[in-house]
Amino acid sequence: MPDASEPRTRYTFLIGPAYDDVLPAFMIDAGDYADPEAVHADVLEASEVLASNKVISEMVTETVRPGAPRPTLPSWAGFRDEHVLEGRMDDTIPTSSGLRRPGGWEQMQSDVEGARSLLREQLAALARSIVPGAEPYVIADRGPARHGRACEDLSQERFGASVTVGLHLGDPEIDEVMRSAAGVLRELGWPVAEPRHEGRMYRLEAERGGYSVLFSVDERWRTATLLGRTPLFQATDDGSIKTAPESPGVRIKSMSEWRFMSDREVADLVTGLWTLDWSWRPEEAEQLVDRFSWKVVHRGSRNLMLENEFGPGFVDVNAGRVQRIIVAASTFADENTTEGRAFTQDAFARVVAAATRALGEPSSRRPGEFPEVRWRGAEATVTVRRSSAQVDIELATNESVDDEDWAASRGL
Repeated sequence: MPDASEPRTRYTFLIGPAYDDVLPAFMIDAGDYADPEAVHADVLEASEVLASNKVISEMVTETVRPGAPRPTLPSWAGFRDEHVLEGRMDDTIPTSSGLRRPGGWEQMQSDVEGARSLLREQLAALARSIVPGAEPYVIADRGPARHGRACEDLSQERFGASVTVGLHLGDPEIDEVMRSAAGVLRELGWPVAEPRHEGRMYRLEAERGGYSVLFSVDERWRTATLLGRTPLFQATDDGSIKTAPESPGVRIKSMSEWRFMSDREVADLVTGLWTLDWSWRPEEAEQLVDRFSWKVVHRGSRNLMLENEFGPGFVDVNAGRVQRIIVAASTFADENTTEGRAFTQDAFARVVAAATRALGEPSSRRPGEFPEVRWRGAEATVTVRRSSAQVDIELATNESVDDEDWAASRGL
């Protein structure tokens, strides 16, 4: 079997009655296979069975980090045994009679994959040049994805890829990092837009040859991300490939990438945090990282910088004792758009509802610009909090929560 400590590829197949109404149906996870060729054979077989039966479907390709939560989806073999007989789908699977795949479909997928690989290499090189000595890590690499609405005539669809890498900043001042990023990009021939400072976030955008890059720095957590996008590609009827019109300026995440924890994930996390019986010592926090499938991206004297599939988090330590643990419950959305703000509010409501079903009625609700809902226990408090662009879940000692409330009440 593959090395469990290495990233692997997962292919998730979504099917449904319409292109704007598809849900995950099964997956092919490379971690389940000893032979990489068997992975590709099953991906090809699944794709061909779906296409030959005119099933409306999408395939999402993603790089999965070691220890990442595993979806509760059947494998291709399990789905096939239940729904496919002699190559034919059973009546429970909706089909479309008009699906048409252009001659250049496979070549288009190959071109997108090549652009994705090039982008990933470029982002890693940029990160190392911006902060010398820092080692970038991949946050998201979801593979080829459709942009815009689906169509039964696949020659009308456009595909591209996005990759996000992160790095810990260390000691340099934020302004120095932003100047370095602008200088590195310009030196490599990237036209750079004026930097923006919004709250705790610093952002810098650049575009070149259909590729786009957004460099973001989080002042609070002293982490940086490079989000890159490839050009969009389109398969034509005569088999040739053309670059589709470039998309508008890059944002934190495209709407198709905005996600938040499922009800089950929220319940598992808040219940796990609520029922912890531990000493609050930093060394035990390391065990929680393994238990909840988080990733440590930096170890400092007073904190651990964490990451899960939705974004960054941290463990705050003071006087040899953990004070709070904060993890992302949603991806960052674009706080400057109506859609982004609506997404974050919806994510907050959904996460609060799931936490309430798991923990019971909250002990307090604190409305405001950045609302939060709390469940206070004998020693610790679980909090769901909404910022301008993300939803977090926090476990904190009651003492630290009270100290923070006291400081906030005095404008400190």
